[in-house]
Amino acid sequence: MSKYVQDNEWGTKYPNFKKKEFECPCCHSVGKGIATTLLDTLQELRTKKGKSIAISSGYRCSKQNKKVGGASNSAHLIGAAADFYFEDGSLANQNTRVALVNELKNTKYYHWCYCNVNGNYPNMGAAIHFDSNIVDTSTREERVKSLQRALNADYKCGLVVDGSFGPKTEKASHNNYLYLGKKEATNHIKWLQTRLIELGYSVGKSGVDGSFGYDTQNAVKRFQNEHGLQVDGCVGKATHKALIK
Repeated sequence: MSKYVQDNEWGTKYPNFKKKEFECPCCHSVGKGIATTLLDTLQELRTKKGKSIAISSGYRCSKQNKKVGGASNSAHLIGAAADFYFEDGSLANQNTRVALVNELKNTKYYHWCYCNVNGNYPNMGAAIHFDSNIVDTSTREERVKSLQRALNADYKCGLVVDGSFGPKTEKASHNNYLYLGKKEATNHIKWLQTRLIELGYSVGKSGVDGSFGYDTQNAVKRFQNEHGLQVDGCVGKATHKALIK
């Protein structure tokens, strides 16, 4: 499973929602994507209540977030939050809103939730704001397989793509370590950048571009520091192991 909703999941896995509903009104984008955990929660709510849900605010680019007075660390900026209401108007009742907020606090991916109570969030109207935790929904096997494919593509390692981080894969990740400015390792670097983004580490404005620049190096260093690894900005066996854990 992906951290973000895939295009083929709109209308299928999430039959009651469309990607367009979550686009930023400023740039008509969803940034890196909409969190799977957010849609899992909303779809579960839609199915449970049997009430149509309208999205009043989904993803926001930084310009739109500033325009509406959003917090600088708003979850809207990373596709992990939505403001929504029931189309039948039932959330116009304050007691109903409060009851639903309390119900959402017990959901699997809850991070933060609030609504307008006695005028404390007047701009919210009848809507409810829900933040979901972004979790890594891919399996370790899937992460190792994607690494093995990248190593084979860039270095012709001849690894069996079995999802096992065994001796041969360990050796390949050690011998073909990544570092600032490394060339001819596009697939491997893209794997690294994708994995860092999945774990919440920004690799800069260029995103997943297959180039190991300073932004990617800084992201690696932050990851290493937070995981008790040698902070050298290089991705060898130990850092690979931590990234696929």
